[in-house]
Amino acid sequence: MIVMKLVLGLLLGAAVLSAAGLSEIKTVYVFPMRNSLDQYLVSRLTQTHTLQVVSDPKLADAVFTDSVGPTFESAFNQQVLDGKPDTIQMPHVFRSSRSTVFLVSKGKRVIWSIYLAPKDATPRQLEKASNRLVASLQKDLGIGPALHASSSR
Repeated sequence: MIVMKLVLGLLLGAAVLSAAGLSEIKTVYVFPMRNSLDQYLVSRLTQTHTLQVVSDPKLADAVFTDSVGPTFESAFNQQVLDGKPDTIQMPHVFRSSRSTVFLVSKGKRVIWSIYLAPKDATPRQLEKASNRLVASLQKDLGIGPALHASSSR
């Protein structure tokens, strides 16, 4: 439990320290995620025009992933930096504990993250999780719905 709190604190600290880096991100690639969360995330990002989603990882400023560690690093190096085809499947053993999603820059820095914890893997819960992710990202980017509502007055 103490380790989990420490990791969470480090992730939150990294998010605060990298806020400037977050504003520089315009295009993202979304790695495959557990329970097809990536599909819901791509859909929501596209619908809200929060960030431009690209299908070629070499064209992305950053990538979304629910995994960090050696397997992710290998996939990142091959697909994003080297531009090789999608040949690596990331096993569940290297995935985060239940739906932490990371935004990783090309410099391999985690510049933003969120813990989603959907109740289950139903489409409704995955859609809710992707909605929460994008709303939180919009808030941190300063483009959330509250900003749009106040600017229309």
